[in-house]
This record gives sequence, structure tokens and C-alpha cells, in this order.
Amino acid sequence: MSITDALAAFLDKRGGKEHARLVLLWEHWGMVMGEELASLAMPLGHKKDVLLLAAEDSMAAQDIAMQSGEVLERVNAFMNEPYFSRIQVELVMGRHDLSRARPEIRPRPSDYRIPRPENLGSLRGAFDPASPVARCYEAYLRYFNRVK
Repeated sequence: MSITDALAAFLDKRGGKEHARLVLLWEHWGMVMGEELASLAMPLGHKKDVLLLAAEDSMAAQDIAMQSGEVLERVNAFMNEPYFSRIQVELVMGRHDLSRARPEIRPRPSDYRIPRPENLGSLRGAFDPASPVARCYEAYLRYFNRVK
């Protein structure tokens, strides 16, 4: 068995495909719900077969509850199965919904190099060779000799 197959089996056992479909739902929430419903209901997550939604105020929560059948129909159609059986609406209360754009993760700059000191190696021999400072200094020199 290859590592790819082993990893796929591991993720399948832990609901990897299910999680990926839910992430797609959260990312496409506006498209799935339509403009009107998406402005009222924001996804918070799920508990088993219950879809957790957030509303800005109690009027919006009531409106979502009245349209719960429509919400379930759209969400389950996106999931291609009757994934959720009911919805639970809560007030936002400062929480962030899952449909918001994720913060951009910047890659580490791979081309950044620490500049080589001009007087590199000038302290070689200035320390007792058995001391920890001398060993650290030698490691420091090796680093700059490797990176040119």
C-alpha cells in the first residue's frame, strides 16, 4: 500500500470527504442560499444533522426559522443528500461565521538570506576550543560557509 492510499484511507475513516464537502458549503454559502437568505443567515457550523446558523437580530432569526424548509432544501441539494434534518438559529453575539473569507496566509520568503558578516571568522581561535562559546562560534561559521 502506498503512502497516498494509506493517507486517503486514514482521512476517509475520520470523515475527510464529509469535512471537505462542508468546507465547500461554507465557502459557497452566498451562492447556495441566494442573496436574500445569505444576508439573513450566516453559517456557524453543525452538530450531527443540525445546521447551526447565526442571525444579526431576533427579527432575522424569526425570518430564517420561518424559511427553514427552504434553507434545508437548498443546503441538502448542494450536499447531494439529505445531510441536515433541521436548523438551529442563534444570535451572532460577536461570533464569526464560516462563510467569511479566510485571512491570507503569506508564504515564508524562501529567497531571504542573512547577510554574511564582513569580519566573519576574525574571532576564530579567540576562545577556549573546549568551551560552549567556541563550539557555537564554529557552528556559526559552518552556517555561513554552507550558505554562499
